[in-house]
Amino acid sequence: MPVQRSIVGIISLVLICLGTFSCSPDKPSIGTLVSEKKQIMITPKQFLDEKMMLGMLQKEMIAETVSANGYVEVPPGSIASVSAYQSGYVIDLNLLPGQSVKKGERLFSIESPELITIQQQYLETSEALKYLKSVLEREKTLDQEKISAKKTFEKAENEYKIMWSRHEALKKQLALIHLPLTLLDSGTISSSIPILASISGFISAVNIHLGDFINEAEVAIEIINTSHIHLELQVFERDASRIKKGQELIFSLAQTPDIWYPADVHLVSKTISGSERTVKVHADVADDLAGRLIPGMFVKSKIDIDAKEAMCLPESALLTQVNKTSVLVKMGGNTGNYHFELIQVSTGIQEKGRVEILNYKDLQNKEILISGGFSLIQN
Repeated sequence: MPVQRSIVGIISLVLICLGTFSCSPDKPSIGTLVSEKKQIMITPKQFLDEKMMLGMLQKEMIAETVSANGYVEVPPGSIASVSAYQSGYVIDLNLLPGQSVKKGERLFSIESPELITIQQQYLETSEALKYLKSVLEREKTLDQEKISAKKTFEKAENEYKIMWSRHEALKKQLALIHLPLTLLDSGTISSSIPILASISGFISAVNIHLGDFINEAEVAIEIINTSHIHLELQVFERDASRIKKGQELIFSLAQTPDIWYPADVHLVSKTISGSERTVKVHADVADDLAGRLIPGMFVKSKIDIDAKEAMCLPESALLTQVNKTSVLVKMGGNTGNYHFELIQVSTGIQEKGRVEILNYKDLQNKEILISGGFSLIQN
């Protein structure tokens, strides 16, 4: 009788347990653990539903990277501040920031009474120079014939040279303010002068308005030429010795942080600047990309150093759990399902979505789950 009660009790307990498990709303598992050796089995349907992919180790060039931030810049010679050589009032202004201009193109004009005065002085010295030249030639002839005193000839020569220097100085001043001498020599005096673009490029700033009075030293227009646009990066002192001309790098912009563009190191500064102890690195970008960049844009970059050949896997193939990195390796056999074994790996350099596998010999000639593995180890 006690034995019978025990059997009945055990059966009841089993039935209760079965009932409990059958009623619990278990979430279906993607993969099934089939042994204590971390082996996982999935069906072909699960493989397709989770968009899993198989791949193998690939030999690739991979490099350690140095991170550096900086800005899009242009050389100092590609930035021009346009001023007037003569003070005056602004007329004929029709410019907007971003507008394209060519070297020598008229930007605006100014007019001033001083312009009329300097042209008047030029014309007066021109006439005086003609007169003094004729006097000098006459006195030279008289001196050669011993008709007049030597002192008279020397005085005429001195007066001519003084007037010539004044005339040449006025000619240079007029050339600086772009007044055509041919028009002036014909007797036409202009009340305004054109202010011309000193370089080709784009208008970056317009600091004047129509009717403003500007002085000679005042910056009226700023022009920037983006044909030699580049990256100006800041590399910390500890990494500076590892950066060399010709090294490749990738960079991203603040507005598109997930898109990376190629560039290469062109120049490394020989001085350390700032309290942060950084070295400037100049990097060139491709011509087709330069047209899309604007000076002043913030950039993040990764500079490749110490490139080497290595056996690599995509980052998506790596599974990390409790400071341990593993991959899922496809096992042999043809049962209709996929069988994977979790194998621990040692990693090295990580770059551009690829990771160096140091113990690659354990994975050679084996198929590895390179996408979708994370969902397996979570079940």
